[in-house]
Amino acid sequence: MKKTKRESHPIPAKALLAGACLSACAAFLIYMLRINAVFIDSTVFKGFSAMLFGGCILTAAVLFTLFLLQAYHIQKRGTELHIKKSFQVLAKIAFIFMGIFVLYAAFTVIFSDFEMRARLRTVIAAALPSFSAILCIILLAWGLPLIQKKTVRCSIAIALSGVLTLSVVLTLFPCYTYKFLSDPMVIDNGESYSVVFATNDSGTGFVEYTYQGENCKVYDEAAGRLKNRTVHTVRIPKAHLNGNTYRIGSTRMIEERSYGGRSGKSLLSKDYAFAVPNGGTQTYLTVSDWHLHLQEAYNTIQYTGDYDGVILLGDAVPGLETEKDIAENIVAFGGTVSGGVMPVLYVRGNHETRGPFAAALPDYLGMDRFFYTADYGDYRFLLLDSGEDKKDNHPEYGGMVHYDKYRADMVEWLETLESSDKKTITLVHDSDLCVEEDLRERAEVQLQKLSATEIVSGHYHVCKFEQENGFNIYTDGGYKDGEYIASKLTLTTDNYHLSAWNNKGEQVFDKEIVW
Repeated sequence: MKKTKRESHPIPAKALLAGACLSACAAFLIYMLRINAVFIDSTVFKGFSAMLFGGCILTAAVLFTLFLLQAYHIQKRGTELHIKKSFQVLAKIAFIFMGIFVLYAAFTVIFSDFEMRARLRTVIAAALPSFSAILCIILLAWGLPLIQKKTVRCSIAIALSGVLTLSVVLTLFPCYTYKFLSDPMVIDNGESYSVVFATNDSGTGFVEYTYQGENCKVYDEAAGRLKNRTVHTVRIPKAHLNGNTYRIGSTRMIEERSYGGRSGKSLLSKDYAFAVPNGGTQTYLTVSDWHLHLQEAYNTIQYTGDYDGVILLGDAVPGLETEKDIAENIVAFGGTVSGGVMPVLYVRGNHETRGPFAAALPDYLGMDRFFYTADYGDYRFLLLDSGEDKKDNHPEYGGMVHYDKYRADMVEWLETLESSDKKTITLVHDSDLCVEEDLRERAEVQLQKLSATEIVSGHYHVCKFEQENGFNIYTDGGYKDGEYIASKLTLTTDNYHLSAWNNKGEQVFDKEIVW
């Protein structure tokens, strides 16, 4: 009896399309999660993450090509294509890789920490409309004709058309109310005040006030061109703002062009009465290392009581990946805790030195550099910038830092300062000051000469007080394992008082130190 040749089993076109779409979604997630690529590559080998992404794209391309072959055959001949065995093997391999990539992306999302998931939500929200539009076009063009039932095909077509329309509208037009994210924060940059505030969409910004009978309106601009962004920064002379009132304003820019453009709603805030700490007793809220845990920080700050000024000791975010990181986690946070009515002393954390927007942070905050002095009555604050906590050649920095020179410049500047009869507090993110031992020693010697041996810092996510090498070092708590700790620094001419609370309202530290 003659054996009949066994026919190859056809691969369903719908399965191929589903596999291609799943591979594309996995590639999208892997691309969005590229912020942690350096950690994965360090564990496996350099370039592993790029290989995963490329393999995912290739898998999606193979599956989509096979789908198009099947779809073309169905549309022309009404039957599925019995493809060659080599193509079947290729499809099976592609499906195996698709499963691996989908599992990898899902595993990464599920087991990411809070900061990584928050970062993922931000980048997906920004890219999702465009990605959804592309998927809808693919499904409408090639997937829809494969559905046999007319009613089902019409229902899916209506749903996909709706998603496509919404995606296009969200990509091209703002569909939400324009508003300020918070009150402004007034940063003392050592030479002047930087009034910094944020809006939920891009626009222009300005500050209005009256000084010596003259109405002043100062814009956020560069060489005459207004800046169009979500963070708005205006520098004001200290004499103009001390004991004065001011307002902030902004106009939404829907489309900025070389010729013309489209503007939207304009905003104007309430009046803010700005006051600086003065006199023998002054109280400052001191916070550090909130790392996106804004609500925990706010919950803790309510227990600290009243204060005259705010000290931000850095590490608001894992890194400055977007303008939104600056707007929401630094500017809006500082504005909320200061209310726009008191000065903010900002110390840069090592995590604010990372990411594509890190180099622009001085411009966004209206600061020329992050080391300077600020005087309030009987007291002097010496602000230092420890930069990064690792050497410049560390793989986390991707070859984008040059902090060794920056720290050397800071120490040289420090050595030019003269001692003051004011009581001096040193503010720095990392109490180690510099990763270079020689620079650290020089800085410590100069701080001793300046009688600036009282140090308030963050970085280590613990609340503690230490006496080391002639320095009194207080580390402000920050966030760790579900607990957030914020502090209050009270200055008097005889001593200073440090107290701290956690987000449960429990006082976790209380100490008085004689100058």
